[in-house]
Amino acid sequence: MEKKPLIQLVNLVKTYDNENVVNGINLTIYENEFVTLLGPSGCGKTTTLRMLGGFVTPDSGVIAIEGKDFSEIPAFARPINTVFQRYALFPHLNVINNVAFGLHHRPLSFLTEFYKRRIEKVSPDGSLLQNKRLLKKTIDDFILKDAKEMLALVKLSGYDTRKIDQLSGGQQQRVALARALINRPKILLLDEPLAALDLKLRQNMQYELKEMQRNLGITFIFVTHDQEEAMTMSDRIVVMRNGNIEQLGTPKSIYNEPVNQYVAHFIGETNIFDGEITAKQEVTFLNTKFKFIGYEGFKVGTKVDVVIRPEDWDVVPAEKASIEGQVTFSLFKGVHNELVVRAEDHDILVNDYEYFEVGSKIGLKVDPYEIHLMGKENE
Repeated sequence: MEKKPLIQLVNLVKTYDNENVVNGINLTIYENEFVTLLGPSGCGKTTTLRMLGGFVTPDSGVIAIEGKDFSEIPAFARPINTVFQRYALFPHLNVINNVAFGLHHRPLSFLTEFYKRRIEKVSPDGSLLQNKRLLKKTIDDFILKDAKEMLALVKLSGYDTRKIDQLSGGQQQRVALARALINRPKILLLDEPLAALDLKLRQNMQYELKEMQRNLGITFIFVTHDQEEAMTMSDRIVVMRNGNIEQLGTPKSIYNEPVNQYVAHFIGETNIFDGEITAKQEVTFLNTKFKFIGYEGFKVGTKVDVVIRPEDWDVVPAEKASIEGQVTFSLFKGVHNELVVRAEDHDILVNDYEYFEVGSKIGLKVDPYEIHLMGKENE
């Protein structure tokens, strides 16, 4: 089924102190997608998110939602809710009143339209609309019911009357999520909401956020500098640098097929070697000839960057090895052992299930389909 575009950012620019923080980016985001803006501090990801949310006005460009230009429309009028790194919960209100706060403070006219279908269901003849007192009570009941459902969704059923300062950081984050989701936004923006959580809780919340997004069918746009978060949750990742989009794609494609050294180094650990195409489907690096698959665009004699992820090296007996080296560093990482192997005057990162003592001589080979080639950036 063809995906339906929901958000289109066209030539979006934001300048601070005569410097482009966001440098004319173009991006299309589809309905029901989980998209992550990934990059280091200062790359423009949070500014992009804030422009989309209506908290920052772009200097030029278009922010279109469902084909309508929202560039000049204020935040409260956009079909968007935001969960910030600081959850901004109200300490004087209990959990359920925090969740319901936004709806409770909407005008009755807005809430009547918001709950139109439910009102028509309980009052088919329209009589409820003629009694404002009863209408308000009915809507208050709807809000309370929705707030309880949102708490159940974020696994906080039974926490209705808890005070905010009685909750852990993870629980507070869930309340902030519930408060955003009760408004039934088409788009949910998340600005590094997991940054303040400890490692185990952060990992648990990554899976829960993705599951929530799948169940709700809402488009999530997530900002982080943590590549593990991006890889775990995203349908697509937008890798940013200096206000530009370096690469856009699925986690798998960005990991396996980075477009340049910046992306290769930013997404996971990697080895990058200077290489040259020396024959059809053959590249020479580390003073050794290796077969590769694909990349017909590179002619013989082309200088290339050769990318090999640490887990793609195979440790093999000397007679089966393409190169041999000496282990100079060995660290047990739980699932695998992280090695540094010195070979051909290069330090090679290798991940392997077997443990090798420092000083061990080992053989290495790599399958042709595990070799990724990139054109030299300055050539």
